[in-house]
Amino acid sequence: MADWCSATRTDRETGWFGTVDRLRLLHPQLHGELFQELRWTRAEVESTRDGIDVETLHLSPSDYAGLRLCRHWPILDLVRQWNLGRKLELMSQKYIQSASAVGLLTMPEPRALDYFNGGRALQRMWLTATEHEMAVHPMTTLPYVFAHVLRANGAGLDDETTTRVRGLRPDYAQLFRVTPTCAEVLLFRISVADATVRRSLRRPIDRVLQFWPLEE
Repeated sequence: MADWCSATRTDRETGWFGTVDRLRLLHPQLHGELFQELRWTRAEVESTRDGIDVETLHLSPSDYAGLRLCRHWPILDLVRQWNLGRKLELMSQKYIQSASAVGLLTMPEPRALDYFNGGRALQRMWLTATEHEMAVHPMTTLPYVFAHVLRANGAGLDDETTTRVRGLRPDYAQLFRVTPTCAEVLLFRISVADATVRRSLRRPIDRVLQFWPLEE
């Protein structure tokens, strides 16, 4: 059974999102994974039909310029070496502070079946929110990085990043009532928003789903 929980936002909690986003941007592996998901032009969107169309993020001109600048790892590598980059935390903090609510969908255990059923629950939640003219914005970085540190022992991450992430976990676990064994399917924010005018494209169903007849 899926479990839902929500939390009120304080400056400390909104800071978690910014801190982990900054750590993600300033780590070469995590930076690369993030920017492989983004599609910057209509040609990229139509040729790949996957990932995130940057236009669907509805960024302000300054946030868009900042994101484009962050594409270039050599620049962020210098920021990391100089121990700078606090401004990288502002975008996600702004998103959380402007949200109507923040929620976390969990399942009892981190098994494949739990994640599958969690995905079904997520789909029902998202459709219901849409029916009520509410917008759902996934905030995946925190659960993703927590899982990487706690279940994969921070494989590929430097000691400083791992230590910082572990330091955020106790307060987060208390706020959302998560246990060491539960699966965190999706962390998200809910907001009142206008209808979406542009959507990220997806591959045709016959390219991602195949059926085989049962053998008699």
